[in-house]
Amino acid sequence: GVNSVGMYRTELPVIQRQGRPREESLSVLYQQVFNACPDVCFRLPDLKSTHSLQAFSSSEEPNPALGLRGVRLLREFPDLLKLQLRSIIRAAGNNIPRVAVPFVADIDDINEVRHYAEGCREELRLEGESVPHFVEVGCIFETPSSALLARDLIQVSDFSLVDVDTLAESLLMCDRSSSSHPYVFNRTRVVHPVTLRAIRKLVGLSISFEKELCIVGESLVQEGLSQLLVGVGVRRFGVRPALLRQAHAMLTE
Repeated sequence: GVNSVGMYRTELPVIQRQGRPREESLSVLYQQVFNACPDVCFRLPDLKSTHSLQAFSSSEEPNPALGLRGVRLLREFPDLLKLQLRSIIRAAGNNIPRVAVPFVADIDDINEVRHYAEGCREELRLEGESVPHFVEVGCIFETPSSALLARDLIQVSDFSLVDVDTLAESLLMCDRSSSSHPYVFNRTRVVHPVTLRAIRKLVGLSISFEKELCIVGESLVQEGLSQLLVGVGVRRFGVRPALLRQAHAMLTE
């Protein structure tokens, strides 16, 4: 069975409540997640203008994938960041809360989230809540700048995730949804050497600094990819539940 949740997405309650979820409701939801699986990593919301949330954007950006999204949006709207962190910390109980930061560009993004996490933890302690001793903050590698700054980012992070789908898209500048353009589409459907080289670098640095690294993404079930990743040292994988059996079968071949 599943004994850990490599990445729990937190966007849905935000979208359902039009960008204004309530802390109490979120805390109850996240407590249910912890009860089901104490070893869980919460990815902070990766929202962009295509979600049409008036609370954060009045119109769609020309290029939403490269605009105000992920940690950029959270830093622009710190109340949403604090709401998420407070809800996760309140829900953690005796568990260690782990939050992964999406769309990281440099170490300032990690340091800012850690600053807010420590502030929220102290606020809750002063309010009489039972809080954990610390909050683990991790980097999601999915941008070229994060891959180039891997050494610095791994050092300031408690753990790391690699979104292999988004990282491949950004490194190759190819859209995985461009099925009408086979040349573009197919470049993200094969194991490209530049993607493998970037991941090998991340694995090596994680081992050197004794930090946990997990690879997540739909393309993990592509023929041959998971075996190649094992070959370069990857030992933790995360896929959505519907793909678990397929991924497990590929890894045990």
